[in-house]
Amino acid sequence: MEEIKYTLSQLGFAVINMTPRRMAHWDLYEANLSMIALCLQGHCDLEANMERISFHPGMRLALSHVMTLRSFKVSADFNALILLVDRKLGILTTEGLSTPAMVRLFQPAAVEMDSTAEWDLVVEMFRCLQHLTTVETIPSRQQAGISLLHCITSVLTGISRQNRSGTEIDPYLPADNYFRNFLDLISQHVVEQHEVSFYAEQLGITPKYLNQICKQRSGYKAKEAITSALLTRIKREILVSGLSMKEIARRYHFSDQSSLGKFFRKASGKSPLEFRRSSVFTKTETL
Repeated sequence: MEEIKYTLSQLGFAVINMTPRRMAHWDLYEANLSMIALCLQGHCDLEANMERISFHPGMRLALSHVMTLRSFKVSADFNALILLVDRKLGILTTEGLSTPAMVRLFQPAAVEMDSTAEWDLVVEMFRCLQHLTTVETIPSRQQAGISLLHCITSVLTGISRQNRSGTEIDPYLPADNYFRNFLDLISQHVVEQHEVSFYAEQLGITPKYLNQICKQRSGYKAKEAITSALLTRIKREILVSGLSMKEIARRYHFSDQSSLGKFFRKASGKSPLEFRRSSVFTKTETL
């Protein structure tokens, strides 16, 4: 994993050839990373960002922010290509793509790609990007990588649109920039900042306008987006950090443990303890 982290720090992207052995030692990221994975062979049962997924050949998995990634059952012949892109580069390489197009790429997270030609094209672009990370003599390889990343994202969003025929995708608008930067600010500051006013001020717009943008681009209010991101992070803390609820409340700037409990129950429908009991992690099994 150190090799992958080094590549990410140098280029902002990395492509991993994932095997059962690597999967068993995969780190849990609390990430400013986006991920797209292609299953080449075998199968793997995953928990990705709190969602259970059966990952098998011909499927692509896309996560806009990797919060948790844990395998449960991995076949001995499992092999996948995993593309990781850091936050800043992810924003740069999706400029010009509308928010509805990006939503179609990441929701649902796992999708089967039916066309062999499209699948082969995406796999080939992944392999080109992987090869690019190994050729250190190319002085502009990050710029070349950005171009390839933009191509990959454009192709995948185009495929997602075709697979949902009969629906129109809005053109790219200035509101898309505000919305994307809003999501980026949430990923950076949601631990300590829970109010819409903070994010509106950072963007240089009013809370009312930010709410309008969120409703137009996602169907949700700005506060709902903040709550969703905060809830996901707290769920991760409950499952994997080993911290007490009092410590989690302090880390996430709640006044006390009771306030955190009220927030969690209102947002999820369960108490933190009920959630922990219903979401026990199990060890990875290689079949």
